[in-house]
Amino acid sequence: MIKLNTQYTIENGDVVTFEEGKNGTITGRYEDGTLTGTIEENLLKATFHNSKVNAVGLMEITFHENGFDAKWKSGLEPGPMRGKWEGKIDCSSDFIVSIPDDIKNVLKDNLIQPKVGINEVYNWFFGYFINQFNSNEKLVNFSLFKNELSEQFKEIKQKNIQTIGIDFPILLSKGKNRPVLMICAMDPLREESDDTSNIDEIGYWVPFSIINSMDSIHNKPSDRSNLSFFHTILETHDVYVTDIFKVFYREGQRKSNTQKEFKKLAVHKEIFENEINIVKPHAILTLGNDARDAVCQILELNTPNWSDEIYTTKSKENYNVIMVPHISGAARGAKAPILNNERYKDIDGTDNLKYARIIKHVISTQI
Repeated sequence: MIKLNTQYTIENGDVVTFEEGKNGTITGRYEDGTLTGTIEENLLKATFHNSKVNAVGLMEITFHENGFDAKWKSGLEPGPMRGKWEGKIDCSSDFIVSIPDDIKNVLKDNLIQPKVGINEVYNWFFGYFINQFNSNEKLVNFSLFKNELSEQFKEIKQKNIQTIGIDFPILLSKGKNRPVLMICAMDPLREESDDTSNIDEIGYWVPFSIINSMDSIHNKPSDRSNLSFFHTILETHDVYVTDIFKVFYREGQRKSNTQKEFKKLAVHKEIFENEINIVKPHAILTLGNDARDAVCQILELNTPNWSDEIYTTKSKENYNVIMVPHISGAARGAKAPILNNERYKDIDGTDNLKYARIIKHVISTQI
């Protein structure tokens, strides 16, 4: 998770930048000196030389998606490290993108075992997000393939399928100790590709392009509308966004989300139940028919019909569950009765902005 050639700001205002040297070594340069070492996973073990006071010592730096925590000691002999150092990446976003390690383990056990490692997948997402505000680092792309899917998808791996995609779940948060809203939808659709040379390659992304900056010039109007929905929810809740069906593919002219045998795979339920247990959300929000139907089946709930009200219920495990039509333009007719409900006439905004504010109002008053 280290970000090379990227400025980290430490407590005293100094800046340190890391770069890769010969034989995989990492060198960090800051105003008063340098540090050099090797990194394994997210831990850099290094020696430092402070040229200002001509001192040397040992340092261990643990990197996370938005900075690092470090401890150090003077001298090169082994011993306790009581010195502390904290670095932060300059980022103009007011929220943090992350994922719990336990979720990564669930995905690795039940969804896909990437040869590059599940950490590399998420490091790419974190790098993409941060580079929108600090573009010093060049992202290195990688490939995922059908044969890396878990054994739970063995029947899928044997099929002649194409246009395969995975939307990996992601957590957006602000501050600490905020309630988490788990948002479950179905959004891993992929456009059919004319290139048949890599039909076994899996496209990877996150639901609703939610890590895109609101200010990106590449956002389509539909992207901006979707992002306004999630950013409005973020005002009061951290947001964990996941797809009910993590994998999408086409088999001839058939899409995976229209195939009963695919939707009935036990792995969908297993992953989803693990996500709930790990995230421990304040409430679960489903968007659209597919997510509603799947969650009702998994949590053994009655399936509601859409009306002009936000549907809320509790599962037998005492989870708060909210179900609404999808936020996509295709669902405009289904969500219009909610937007036009007289009960919500004093809530400002239009389309997905107002939709999110109505949902927040229901959560705050009923849940």
